[in-house]
Amino acid sequence: MGPVIVVGCADPVPCAPGYGRLADGACVAVQVADGGDETAAAGGGAVDTGTADSASPAAPWTAAEIEAAIGETLAVGPPTPPALRAAWIGVFDGAGDGCPGSGYDFTRGVDGCVSPAGWCYTGPADYDEVAGSTAQRWTLEADSTALRPDGTRLVAGGEVYWARQARDDGGVELRGSLVGTFEDSASTGWLGQGVSAQWSYTGSIDADGGLDVTLDGGWTPHGAPSIRVVSLQIGACAGLTGTLHVRRDTEARWATLLLDCAPCGDALLDGAPVGEVCVDDALLRAHLVRLGTL
Repeated sequence: MGPVIVVGCADPVPCAPGYGRLADGACVAVQVADGGDETAAAGGGAVDTGTADSASPAAPWTAAEIEAAIGETLAVGPPTPPALRAAWIGVFDGAGDGCPGSGYDFTRGVDGCVSPAGWCYTGPADYDEVAGSTAQRWTLEADSTALRPDGTRLVAGGEVYWARQARDDGGVELRGSLVGTFEDSASTGWLGQGVSAQWSYTGSIDADGGLDVTLDGGWTPHGAPSIRVVSLQIGACAGLTGTLHVRRDTEARWATLLLDCAPCGDALLDGAPVGEVCVDDALLRAHLVRLGTL
């Protein structure tokens, strides 16, 4: 049997709606007997269902609240591979004497190493880059941490891909993805806040800066609402086209926004219309134009 960890003597967190607490503290589903008494679905023991608030239905989520949640996450920005690459290359400023490895790889394993400059590197990581005259790409596979002497650290756990192909007209074709959890306490924006993500993009940037990119997948900046998109296209027409879902930490439900070449669309919650919600696509554009940067 493993160790028992005591985390404090405060009242337990209320069980979720539809669940009650047994004498041993476990939360179990409840069912109502013929006489109206609530019992555990398994075992039949008496349960404490907590206060009325713990069993009350979820509060309504208004169109204004949905719009604010989307804006909060888009302001932080989708996690772009170029921002992560810059931070990753930067942690090698403290490398030396084969620590953490050769090139931009971590090769010292889970035991890690401490460089002569006092940087601590742990976990494996493989970075690969190919830079041609018209095409460039790089990949990172990591389960690693780099701890700087000032106490800040970069945590990278996942896989990242970035590719760019130059066109004859001066524009570039783009493709990339970011899957995993990443955070750098010395950075700003989404990377400084930390993010968990599984998303990809394809598209292009014209020579004059015109953007045409399609996004799929989702991301959650730590402490902020989650966003999930399905074939969300920016640049093909005015506004956005596709489907955007958003969920707050306090909501178990996703609100859905349907967009059709417009900045605003009808929002749905549990399939029922909530009202019109607008998205500031300038927030997305400001981040996505950086996808063309190595």
